Amino acid sequence: MTILLALSVVLLLGIAGVHVYWAFGGAWGAQAVLPSRPNEQPVFQPGIAVTLLVALLLFGAGLLLAVQGGFLPSIPAYRDRAARLLGMRRGVRSAQHRGFPICRNVQAGARLALCTA
Repeated sequence: MTILLALSVVLLLGIAGVHVYWAFGGAWGAQAVLPSRPNEQPVFQPGIAVTLLVALLLFGAGLLLAVQGGFLPSIPAYRDRAARLLGMRRGVRSAQHRGFPICRNVQAGARLALCTA
């Protein structure tokens, strides 16, 4: 099962890469996937934005499979850690006005003085 999951992740990321290649002007394989008229002219020419959107969605699907399969750590874990660090930074930075409690008798210019009592 793990081999099948890994193969699916690799295929999705590879197909996403091909879409990025096509978005920036690559022509390899485009005639095989675009429908064409009898005179070999394509029925439509997808734009750069749409092709990049498809690549982004394919990349997201591959990333989701990789996380669910345990190949990558959970994305919310990184998001939560980043939010905690940013909250800590904000609390330390604005300790004079709000945030962490500070002592009243701290000299001007002190970066941070937390009260112990």
